[in-house]
Amino acid sequence: MKKVWMNGVFTCIFVMAMATVSFGAGFQIPEQGAASIAMGMGGIGKADDLSAIYQNPAGLTLSRGTQVYGNLAGIAPTATYTRTGYDSIDTEDSLIPVPSFVISSDFGGRLEDIVLAFGVNAQFGLRSEYDDLGPQRYISTNISLVTVYVGPYAAWQITPTFSIGAGIQYVHASSEIGQKANYGGALYQMAAAQNPAAADPSWNENPALDGDIDITDATDDSVAGNLGLMWKPSDVLQLGLTWRSGVEFDLEGDVDLDIPAMLTQMSGGVFQSLTTKAKTTLSLPQTIGAGLSYRPTEQLTLTTDINWNNWSVYEDIDFEFEDNTMYLPDSPNPRDWEDTWTFRLGGEYMIRENIALRAGYLFDQSPIPDKSVGPELPTSDRHGITIGVGYEWENVTLDLAYAHLFIDDRTVTDSIRDPEPVGDYEAAANIIAASVGFVF
Repeated sequence: MKKVWMNGVFTCIFVMAMATVSFGAGFQIPEQGAASIAMGMGGIGKADDLSAIYQNPAGLTLSRGTQVYGNLAGIAPTATYTRTGYDSIDTEDSLIPVPSFVISSDFGGRLEDIVLAFGVNAQFGLRSEYDDLGPQRYISTNISLVTVYVGPYAAWQITPTFSIGAGIQYVHASSEIGQKANYGGALYQMAAAQNPAAADPSWNENPALDGDIDITDATDDSVAGNLGLMWKPSDVLQLGLTWRSGVEFDLEGDVDLDIPAMLTQMSGGVFQSLTTKAKTTLSLPQTIGAGLSYRPTEQLTLTTDINWNNWSVYEDIDFEFEDNTMYLPDSPNPRDWEDTWTFRLGGEYMIRENIALRAGYLFDQSPIPDKSVGPELPTSDRHGITIGVGYEWENVTLDLAYAHLFIDDRTVTDSIRDPEPVGDYEAAANIIAASVGFVF
């Protein structure tokens, strides 16, 4: 019986700790600016709008005057999980908004070669939802994670060809998750151990005997930072380096266990509804990236980026419950994520002085090995194609972008998770984005 209980608890631990907006490489959100998205979600060596606070803060020196910039991306992920021996189930349709806002100024040149900025964005996150009665319900029915990064940035053009930039961010994280628990299976195990003749196999995975496990308002605050360098060795070539720190959260939230009254009666009061607290530690990775921007003609700009993401910091999770009982045992939970590489290619062609056409390609490695993938985060290696357009009119810039992510299918036959989420996984995502910038 304890093993069945722990199956449900382990899944809670995993979901709480893992909770991404994008079914891509882990749960980072590179969709920070429409122009960048249209060029393969890169821009470390270009970074010529205020999304530079994410791509490369040294690029802020390219944004002179006082500027205001806003971006809104909409991410529509889809996923299908086919549990071995069961029908397929799809995630519920959703369009997840990812906004960002930046304001910058060189204070009319009074700061000489320095630009200051203040920005708000979301760099990690997830939301997905399945049917409450689906075959995945003992792993996940709903999940969300929101991170909000808020902070100041500064960039200094040390020489006409070399700039540095940095930022520090206050980061708030909040998460909610939900799943069912196979208490009917636990009751069957308990009865079979005491009186096999009284044990009914139909209790196992019986929706009428399922319990609800909900973790809500799991929040914490932390601090992050980033650095960037930009060097322009010639009129046609610009190089960039960037580093974004990792961040760690000690999430603490409310746990609500809802046990059907029929189950409480059938178990002689062994299974009881309860409300308690839970906490866990969530570690998010640092990223190191390099990129270049090459302008062979006045109209054409080509970009490429490479990033290393330190996802191996997510090795396991220790989840602690305020009321530690047989229903909620504290336990380590291995995940064994791996470091990854991401690659971006982009191009921009100015068909007029104020109209740009853009396109790009991206490849992201998945940090999740087959042994720990699950339906709440059915990520795999992904390829993406991107397109977009930009328009400038006097002091206003408008950018639009679209991206489609092709995510590799997976078949899982063995897992370190319990219960094992074996079966087939399919996923994809569509992304739209618009940004507007004003120069004063």
